Amino acid sequence: MGCDIHLYLEHKENDKWWGTPRMPIGRYYGLFAVIAGVRDYNTEVEMFEPRGVPKDISWNTLDGYTLYIVDHETNEMGCCSREQAESYAKYSPYWDIKKTRIEHPDWHSASWLTLAEYKIAYQRYLDYFKQPCFPDLAKYRESKDHEGFIKELEILKDKTEPISPIPEVEASIAYLEALSKYTLFTRVVFWFDN
Repeated sequence: MGCDIHLYLEHKENDKWWGTPRMPIGRYYGLFAVIAGVRDYNTEVEMFEPRGVPKDISWNTLDGYTLYIVDHETNEMGCCSREQAESYAKYSPYWDIKKTRIEHPDWHSASWLTLAEYKIAYQRYLDYFKQPCFPDLAKYRESKDHEGFIKELEILKDKTEPISPIPEVEASIAYLEALSKYTLFTRVVFWFDN
């Protein structure tokens, strides 16, 4: 089963956190390992331990992380009935004392990183993880030199090259860097599902 990240970008303004809608990021398991130890297949790269979700998250993040509890049966996205919440409470805590929200039972390894930590984690990902080298397919497709392709494939079989950058992460870093010109407080808040 695949694992997805739910990542939100936040900044603090006038003592209140404001956030973006969920940032779409693909299944980069190496990155997941670095930022929270998720899908860590015995890597030796230094990882950040999950810290949980801060209680002062933005409304966008809160809506993504919790289910709103209603007094009737519902199939509405982001909501659950009081009866469902009581069954979830066996393994997922209520968000507030009034029990109006409960942490989504499918989420795990919730955490947050400052912009500086996020940049460090991303650089660790880029430095540590490698991808296999492959022959230039276009060259062999045009020449139909199948034997040459097989020979080059054999030569490259144990070679690696730096992993490709993740455009979504680079865009999120650029967004937070732009915001950091106006506020001292920026962060990413995230969790995972299976």
